[in-house]
Amino acid sequence: MTGNTEAVRVLAISGSLRQASSNSALVSAAVHVAPVGVEVSVYGELADVPPFNPDLDTNTAPIGVVRFRAALEACEAILICSPEYAHGVSGVLKNALDWIVTSGELMDKPIALINASGRATLAYASLRETLTTMSGRVIEDASVTIPLEGSRSRRRQHRAGRFFLPIAEGIARRAGSSCTSWCDTIATLLESLRNISVACGYF
Repeated sequence: MTGNTEAVRVLAISGSLRQASSNSALVSAAVHVAPVGVEVSVYGELADVPPFNPDLDTNTAPIGVVRFRAALEACEAILICSPEYAHGVSGVLKNALDWIVTSGELMDKPIALINASGRATLAYASLRETLTTMSGRVIEDASVTIPLEGSRSRRRQHRAGRFFLPIAEGIARRAGSSCTSWCDTIATLLESLRNISVACGYF
């Protein structure tokens, strides 16, 4: 192993506030399957970031903004998984990013984009453009599509919380053909996290 000896801190952000969200399921999964040398934490306060208002972007910015900026500043890399709404990035995520344009926490920060739908190509491209414009460093090798759409996937999403951890611990056992699908999902997430750690100079 070369480069950094400390664990790479990755901040995982879901662009959905939905309770049964495939994007949030993948973000939560990343916490449990992170390889050695990578520590993933989920940012769960996106709903607390108020509507963007440049007049409020002062030395006493809203507390939700202060916390979001601090979390971004404290990590070495970022993982973002966002749904597509009306061919665009989710409003709650875009709003949060608007608060970061002038403060610069994304500058040269390695970013992995995880797409939870094979059909959500427009939002994926839009988010990539936004992050690049903000001087974020989108890592192509760490940005992947893991399609979880469909009714069968929705049933899996409801059980994702209790399923991912056993998979991460090597207990890859579940009835039905979905087991193979979830194992592939875990493998893809692992590869993404490894590649984002490489971008941070860990390996």
